[in-house]
Amino acid sequence: MDVGTLLSVSEAADELGVNRQKVLAFINGGRLPAVRLGNGWWVSVSDLTRFAQVERRPGRPLSAARAWRLLRNAETDGTVHVERGRINVDGFQLVHLVRRRAVVHRMHVLDRLVGELMPSLVAAGVAAARQHGFAPRSSRQDGDGYLRRSAFDSLVERFAMVPAVSEEINVLLRSVDDEVWPFDDSERLVGPLTAAVDMAGEPIDDRSIDAAMPIIERYL
Repeated sequence: MDVGTLLSVSEAADELGVNRQKVLAFINGGRLPAVRLGNGWWVSVSDLTRFAQVERRPGRPLSAARAWRLLRNAETDGTVHVERGRINVDGFQLVHLVRRRAVVHRMHVLDRLVGELMPSLVAAGVAAARQHGFAPRSSRQDGDGYLRRSAFDSLVERFAMVPAVSEEINVLLRSVDDEVWPFDDSERLVGPLTAAVDMAGEPIDDRSIDAAMPIIERYL
């Protein structure tokens, strides 16, 4: 990552119009990607821009259960609804509304183990977009998938995964509470809308957003 593209926590707070403690809470909660240099955290301009686009949109995010119901129903009937009413929102608003469906863990695993890891997950994000045919050509992320929260610790231990930042990330694990787990045992791939929402919410780079947004907009 080019250090010239980074902002300090104080600079990021000024850009967002919040205090430093709020930015640190975003970082510590895994909502705002950051890299530690010396004694401080630094945030890239592009990550901050995406955070402002998605995370700080108006409207309270849906519960995990409602978010999954919205996405699953939309992929069945081809349009986005909440309960009985259609949501008249743009793509980033939808990404914001359903962001509580899972907790995203940015991880690193030995490259040779990514292929062995994926059968234990429901392929998501770029990994799913590759199978649906709309992933960016130079996608960096090798592994991306959903798993039950109860399976998280054992899978991390099995593959010796560690939390990672920036270019070291090669797996995104999206843990979902067992009580709202939306997939059948035979499912190993999310639908195109969910894959696109995954990509826009956790983009590798601008190409991820460019590829994801036209897919999302088809359902709005």
